[in-house]
Amino acid sequence: MTANHLTQRHKDAGKRQRNRPENDAGFSSAPLPTSASLRRVYALLATAAAVIALPAVWVLLTRGAPIIADDTPVHLMRLYLLDQYVRAGDLLPRWLPELYTGYGYPLFTFYAPAMYYVAEWLHLAGASLVDGYRLAYALAVIAGAVGAAWLGAALYENEAIQRLGDWRLGIALPRKSPNLPISQSPNLQSPNLQSPISNPPIAISLLTAAAYTYTLYLLANVYVRGAFGEVGAQALLPWLFWTWRGLMRTPRRAPWLALAAVLLALLAVLMSGEAALLLPTYTQVFMKAMGGYVIQFFPLFLLGALFGKLMDDSGSARAIAHAIVDKVGSQRAILAIVLACGILTYGGVSLFVVAFAVYPIGAALFREAGIPKRLIPAAIALGSFTFTMTALPGTPAIQNAIPSPFFGTDAFAAPGLGLLGGLIMFGLGTWWLSAQQRKLMAAGEGYGHHS
Repeated sequence: MTANHLTQRHKDAGKRQRNRPENDAGFSSAPLPTSASLRRVYALLATAAAVIALPAVWVLLTRGAPIIADDTPVHLMRLYLLDQYVRAGDLLPRWLPELYTGYGYPLFTFYAPAMYYVAEWLHLAGASLVDGYRLAYALAVIAGAVGAAWLGAALYENEAIQRLGDWRLGIALPRKSPNLPISQSPNLQSPNLQSPISNPPIAISLLTAAAYTYTLYLLANVYVRGAFGEVGAQALLPWLFWTWRGLMRTPRRAPWLALAAVLLALLAVLMSGEAALLLPTYTQVFMKAMGGYVIQFFPLFLLGALFGKLMDDSGSARAIAHAIVDKVGSQRAILAIVLACGILTYGGVSLFVVAFAVYPIGAALFREAGIPKRLIPAAIALGSFTFTMTALPGTPAIQNAIPSPFFGTDAFAAPGLGLLGGLIMFGLGTWWLSAQQRKLMAAGEGYGHHS
């Protein structure tokens, strides 16, 4: 190709690039309709989510603090002490000498202080300490419901939002036909600005808010446990996931990174004390326990690994699997693979060795029978990771061997329950896999052309 041809092609490419309404990130940069309608929709979602959460906190708003909660008296005492120190000018008291019958305790070094400060701010704004305490609970639950609603809207955005572009991300979504004007693009017809979000996404968003708000664990933390800091942390989780989705979907990451940093810092203040405590906890508690565990059970792991390696290198695992397949028949490929894996793992072969030894046999059987290949991992998992690992009496799996010294039992403890549980796992698992095989093959799916 001559230099003149190259020059002409370069000029034509530059001209086409100038005429294409796209930015560097591959997104459409054509003029978009105003995002004010989307802001109104999300504001309405926030209002609706708050209304949904109202019944969950109605007792807090109308009848006072949940005195029946386990830790309510303790939290009120701590909040009273915090208020005294804050009014005296000590905004972050490290040592509270009034606690523990006068011996003192560094409470806010170890216990998450953020929710106490929310209640304290409400108290300084004019509410009583008890009212500030209960209102902090209510605000946390409502804030979590709003975050869950926005997360649901972000996860299930409809075509109208995709056409408009997401106002929260500040981008327009890519078009299938970049050379066409936005009005002629096949998947970007002119949006209806009067109703940018249809009923299904709104319903899903509000359902997400309701599912979050009325989770039994959240309500138990408020009304039963009185887990002040944990309720605040639970309120942050939907916002963290919403922020994470924003980070994944936009080329303009700086605002989302800043928001994520703030939310993660709040989560740390809500769920833990000072970060300096993490290292002593890791070195003095976790590592000591981990070292004792390794010392006690290392021989078990070592001998099991050696036995599995011996079965693998000698070909015994493959020979046993082939023998089982020959007995059962290739027409029952799923049952053959499940039984082969079960017998090998019950005999003491490592489940990892079994998986790699049986997979080539399973692939050949499934290919011959025309069974979809994606059922092979499920068949291997059913035979290796279920009834022989946790249920059948006498199994040499570490899940059976490690608890025995603690409970004072041998490997054959509760044989009746073990056999019953193993039969249920094996029977239901095999039935489900066979049903999936029939369903997929009836739909015309075979083994597949991939290797």
